Amino acid sequence: MRIHSHSSLGSFETCPRQYWYQYIGKPDVERVDTIEAFLGTCVHETLETVYRLRLRGRVLSQEEALDAFESAWAKGWSDTIRIVSEELTAGDYKRAGREALASYYRRHAPFDQATTLRLEAKVIFDLDPRWSLPPASIGGGDDRGRLDARVRGDDGGRLDARGGGNDSRYRMQGYVDRIARRVDGTYEIHDYKTSSNLPTQAEADEDRQLALYQIGLEGMWKDVDAVDLIWHYVRFDTDLVSHRTPEQLQTVRKACITVMDDIESRGREEDRFPTNPSALCPWCDFRAICPATRHEYATAALPPKEFKADNGVQLVDRWAETMEARKALEAEVGELKDLEEELQSLVEEFAVKEGLEAVVGSGYLAKIEKISGVEFPRTGSEQRPAFDAVLKETRLWDQVAAPVHAKLASLLSDPEALPPEAWRRLKRFLEPVETIRAKLRKKKEEE
Repeated sequence: MRIHSHSSLGSFETCPRQYWYQYIGKPDVERVDTIEAFLGTCVHETLETVYRLRLRGRVLSQEEALDAFESAWAKGWSDTIRIVSEELTAGDYKRAGREALASYYRRHAPFDQATTLRLEAKVIFDLDPRWSLPPASIGGGDDRGRLDARVRGDDGGRLDARGGGNDSRYRMQGYVDRIARRVDGTYEIHDYKTSSNLPTQAEADEDRQLALYQIGLEGMWKDVDAVDLIWHYVRFDTDLVSHRTPEQLQTVRKACITVMDDIESRGREEDRFPTNPSALCPWCDFRAICPATRHEYATAALPPKEFKADNGVQLVDRWAETMEARKALEAEVGELKDLEEELQSLVEEFAVKEGLEAVVGSGYLAKIEKISGVEFPRTGSEQRPAFDAVLKETRLWDQVAAPVHAKLASLLSDPEALPPEAWRRLKRFLEPVETIRAKLRKKKEEE
């Protein structure tokens, strides 16, 4: 079974097709960094430098820390870095990074609130207690990137027999920005965020990534008891702290195992990993080959004349024009129907007032009829349940109540929503079908 990470599980949950591209198919596509990812890398590198030198006894000044950021930015910058937002420039992101680091420095210098144990620590652990590992394999510090010798065999990377090894079913790995320990023995797992969105405390308490790292941390040292999960949202000069109980960590384990089982059950065929288009598509590396974005990506750079000449563009434009014309006609028809009903009511009122059974016009005659009938309890009314019960008891139900096919189809599309016995008895009547249906939508202005 493949080794997974918080990122890989998140990729699958966001878009199964993206997961397939990233971790199974691995097509040869041009990978372009986004400005958001680049900013995050520069901030992480800077803080790693600050804490690495602090471990060696040197406290960088704020100016030196910002110089380290400038150096990381200059070294890594490329004109190919993609800026999705049309409202911001590279300079805006760089300035945001400097301001965030300056705020972080002022609040945390001289960086002695806790003893740093690992920086950029690689953690490998198993989620299933049936495959218990010895102290989790770790990297970081001076041996960053290598597996800990306690769990590394002569084959250069395979976990030894005391752990799950390659036979482990639910192996996870991740990189922890910083692991520290306070004087009172509390461990800290730190994560630096350069996001422009600040989550709520409730959202932080539901975050999976650092909870997974806590599971890994508990296998590193025997004295791990109290653990603080700390997110530094540096652009907001705000820290969010969360604590997880053993029961909460067990819930995380089970949820991740469920996702991993789902992934593994799909095999390796691409069509078993469908697309899930979302607002995140503009940041995806696979837009040029994904069936949900390939045509849009291919036509985006065309000159206006060539864009209009594209067969797909022409077909969609004609369809859209026809749809808009139909909607305009339907709106007009709807207004006429409303007016027709209003005039009908006025004629009926006139006939009742004058005691007429017919009202004459220039070319039409309006006949007035009195129709006798009954009205039964409407759906949702207080009497409706009792009314339905009588229909069933008197065997009239099957004659007057047709099956709600749309609801039934919805239930059958998700067998887990049905009682097991109902699914067992119904599935023999079902025949798989595949339908292709297109829908039109208006483009958003920013697209």
